[in-house]
Amino acid sequence: VWEFTPPTSQWRRRADVPRCIMAGTGAAVGQSHIFILGGADGTLLSRVNELKDAHPGFPKETLAYHTITDTWISAGEMPQNHVTTTAVKWDGMIVIPSGEVRPLEPWVAATAMFGGALRMMNLHLDGALDRPLPDYLDEVVECGWRAVKC
Repeated sequence: VWEFTPPTSQWRRRADVPRCIMAGTGAAVGQSHIFILGGADGTLLSRVNELKDAHPGFPKETLAYHTITDTWISAGEMPQNHVTTTAVKWDGMIVIPSGEVRPLEPWVAATAMFGGALRMMNLHLDGALDRPLPDYLDEVVECGWRAVKC
């Protein structure tokens, strides 16, 4: 872990994370903690193609870093681990609004999620839609998520 101090433009090395964390997210908690929520640990990375739908998902352990003592501890398990997402504070909570819960073939996910939206843009440019393009947004997003879920 590295700490950056903007006023001095200085970097300082801090304590290493206790395990590999890839594509996780983090959130500041209180005045001196950073929680790492989610992330793959790489233990099944070489078996992703073999496991496919049988992949058990990513580790659910949450880590907490104390910025004053420069130490890491386990902060318990999350109900579900997500990767490739963000964490946001909302109404006094930390919310993880989306993300992968297990590896998904990238081309399949991209086609499922964005194919419908791209087709709608083509139809709009061709003048084939009855309503303005933004009117279709909720339907396109819902359809994309249903496709990824399958």
